[in-house]
Amino acid sequence: MKYSHENISELILYHLYNLQYELYSKELESFFISWTNRVPQKSFSLVIINYNNSTNSLEMNDENMKIINKYTELGVVKKFEVTGDSEYLY
Repeated sequence: MKYSHENISELILYHLYNLQYELYSKELESFFISWTNRVPQKSFSLVIINYNNSTNSLEMNDENMKIINKYTELGVVKKFEVTGDSEYLY
């Protein structure tokens, strides 16, 4: 967050394969806290591409979804979308 461009308004996370990588809730919470403390403060859209309907994708974890919902309600996330749509892949 410290070095991200101030005009960033969308974060797209790709989960293309059934990998065993997991984004831990503490890491996700830390990201949102950092984003909240950015100057200028801007909300952003969060899009998760779960291309193969993987059960390891970010939105499949209840704790992660609680955190995403919390920051959506606080206005940090202006739009949250989960899709398998390949239009985001190109």
